[in-house]
Amino acid sequence: MTKNKSVLELIIAILLSFIGGFIELYSIQLSGVFSGMQTGNLIYTMTDLIDGDLVSAGYHALMILIFFIGILLAEFLKLVLLKKKIRVELFSITIQIILLLPLLFIKVQKIESSPLPIHYICSALLTLFSAFQYFTFRELHGHTYATTMMTNLLSNLAKNFADFIKFKDKSYGKTCLDYLSILIFFCSGAITVYAFIVNLNNSEQIKLTLLIPIFILLAIIYPVYRVNKAETKE
Repeated sequence: MTKNKSVLELIIAILLSFIGGFIELYSIQLSGVFSGMQTGNLIYTMTDLIDGDLVSAGYHALMILIFFIGILLAEFLKLVLLKKKIRVELFSITIQIILLLPLLFIKVQKIESSPLPIHYICSALLTLFSAFQYFTFRELHGHTYATTMMTNLLSNLAKNFADFIKFKDKSYGKTCLDYLSILIFFCSGAITVYAFIVNLNNSEQIKLTLLIPIFILLAIIYPVYRVNKAETKE
């Protein structure tokens, strides 16, 4: 792997992680569901069923189903795109931007009790967004990672740190730094959107914060193109 490609892969990973944290907390704060962490939605579904809140249980269960459908759709699209020799990652970025754009024109209403129709629409778009991001970008420097949820990343971070201490191999230390960078940027994205939501005065201003992940996605198109081009030559 060339140094330039290695740096570009890290840039892509940390920027996508920032977006992952941003969108996850945006979804939780405004719509009351997790866009990427479906374990959370599953837990809420079960507890809501126990409490007899069928509306909330169905709301969270629907997001799990939509995430599942999003992954299936991404899998099928990948098969089609590979046959047509179209860059899967670039196509995925385009879809993610398209999924976020309608949210700029939908009036944001923070969920208070039962979800309104607008919450279903917003949550479905954000969940599909997270499904495509999770599916498309899953490898950094030969190691798997996820930019929409941190559970597996923390496990990999701990394992590589233990191996670094045990074997004194710098490669494990480098991998630890990669995972740690992703974690830090994920948290940074969540903190950023939370600060906006707390301090902005109205829904019109809050929804405009989605321009941040849109601009970041546009910015990583070129690095993704360069990485894909480098992989083609290898």
